[in-house]
Amino acid sequence: MQQADGRINLERVHDWLCSEHGYTGSLTSVQRYRGRICPETKVRAHRRIETPPGAQARVDGVECPGVTLGRETVFFVAFIVTLSWNRKPAVVCGVPPEGCTDWLRDFDRDGVLVRRTP
Repeated sequence: MQQADGRINLERVHDWLCSEHGYTGSLTSVQRYRGRICPETKVRAHRRIETPPGAQARVDGVECPGVTLGRETVFFVAFIVTLSWNRKPAVVCGVPPEGCTDWLRDFDRDGVLVRRTP
């Protein structure tokens, strides 16, 4: 009566009730009974976590090699910051200091600042 995904096939339950127990009711009656004793639970697609304003933000980084600024071609970096409490984006961008080739080393895989470069 139970399907591979764990659900119960009510048509098979109805057939079993009729053949084994002499049940004379309809399939709809079995479905209504199941609905009363086992109501469907509502599953939330995602859980929203509320934080105080300014306490949390999502930060994405992007590297743009070969950007022309004025007459010079530079290596350009940008952070796109999205505040968690109002979803407003902010962009922080610029040219990294001379010799700074590993500017993402201060961030972990999820974009969290783990150490500051002097």
